[in-house]
Amino acid sequence: MLYFQSHNRISIRMQNGLDDFASARCCRLKISVKEKKRMKKYLVLLLALCMVFSLCAFGTMAEAAGTEKQQIIVAFNDASDTGENGFTYKWIKSVADKWNNDEYEIVIQDEPVSDSDFTTKMHLQLSNASTAPDIVLYDGFQLQSDISAGYFIPLDELAKAWDGWNNGYISEYTKGIGTGIDGVLYGIPAFTDTRCIWINKDIFDQAGLGKDWQPTTWAELLDGLTVVKDKTGVIPIYLPSSEGEGEKTTMQGFLMYYYGTGERLVDDATGIWNINTQGLYDSFALYHDIYANGLGMPEAEILDSHARNTATDYFKASEMAAYQYGTWYASKFLPQNSPWEGFEDIIAPIKVPAQNGGGFISLSGGSCLAISTACECPEAAFDFIAALFEDVDSYVDYLIGGGNLSVVPSASENEKYVSEFPFLDEAIEYLEFSYFRPANENYATVSTFISTAVEMAVTGPAEDALAYYNQAVTDLVGADFVNDGGYLK
Repeated sequence: MLYFQSHNRISIRMQNGLDDFASARCCRLKISVKEKKRMKKYLVLLLALCMVFSLCAFGTMAEAAGTEKQQIIVAFNDASDTGENGFTYKWIKSVADKWNNDEYEIVIQDEPVSDSDFTTKMHLQLSNASTAPDIVLYDGFQLQSDISAGYFIPLDELAKAWDGWNNGYISEYTKGIGTGIDGVLYGIPAFTDTRCIWINKDIFDQAGLGKDWQPTTWAELLDGLTVVKDKTGVIPIYLPSSEGEGEKTTMQGFLMYYYGTGERLVDDATGIWNINTQGLYDSFALYHDIYANGLGMPEAEILDSHARNTATDYFKASEMAAYQYGTWYASKFLPQNSPWEGFEDIIAPIKVPAQNGGGFISLSGGSCLAISTACECPEAAFDFIAALFEDVDSYVDYLIGGGNLSVVPSASENEKYVSEFPFLDEAIEYLEFSYFRPANENYATVSTFISTAVEMAVTGPAEDALAYYNQAVTDLVGADFVNDGGYLK
């Protein structure tokens, strides 16, 4: 309306100007009245044509503005601050460049922050529709609490319409990563993984334990680390052990041992959490024993927020014998990441033993792609998610770069994936005795209690760590939702 009002004002001024112009010309040239009227008629017609062309031009500009593509923002955590050179960025960018959509374009939001800071930032952004990204690549464990907060939409109907979801394109084994405790799908799994202990084969050989050393109980593990310490003088093992390491302390370490006691954190069916049990105490006591006996990094280093980076420096320099982490750890040393020449011949993964033998333990995690409730184009967002997996070459590069296991069975047979993924056979083998974290909305909070309690066990008695954990979980879920094992009287 304002546009046309402006043109009316202009036309009035122009009309008055034309009258003056015509009068002036007629006075000087002494044109007849008849010719004067004809001239005025032509000038008015010219004015009308100018206005028509102006309106057409405006319409064309408005149409062009209306065809500007709507943005779909994809957020992920770039904790290593690799930017455009990172394997996740390259995956999303590669597929986005080939994605054929006339209405939408992909905008990548990579956050170079720690895992915990990324979670905090996403909570803030997702709670406000004006700042929420459309798609989030999220650690599966964090998804559960955010589902309860209402940050993500159900994906069941969108997934059913995707042939890839129905015909086995996505592995059934991994679909639970993005499924809520209500049985509803909220995230499409991007990958899964397993966990282990990495050893420097030469150091264990020098200690007389052999390059293929594999403990079968906790006692054998501690004995072997003690031998390494006594005979080589290097740091026996890096084990994530601090509150600052957060979920890494919980999953890469604590749960790997606690599940080896035969106990579980929570009953998935009833939602009742185990506290004050023998298994919990034994697991905290294991940490205390490792550090009390000088088998881990010095306390000042292990409690530092950069402990795992310091440990990697020790490990690469052959000043550390073992490094407990995920099977993806070796991919860190590929040429496209942080090269370590010949690492395949220097290190090897071994399995984490159950407490008293009889088997081994691994934990499987993984991230998933979820669509926020603030997304105004969920169908297009899901179409892009599907495209991320259908572009197998880009997906395989992403998997190799991160050392992650494929959720797409056909990608697992890809020649490049099989030949370039370091220690792939072992990583897949560990799936046979691997467990997922609890699909419980309180797990993310309980995980912070575990990492705090582990740090307490590193610096003090295991009894204090257990007492803290018991109280923290009870305060969180209520006395009706805990099972007290009666260890501490």
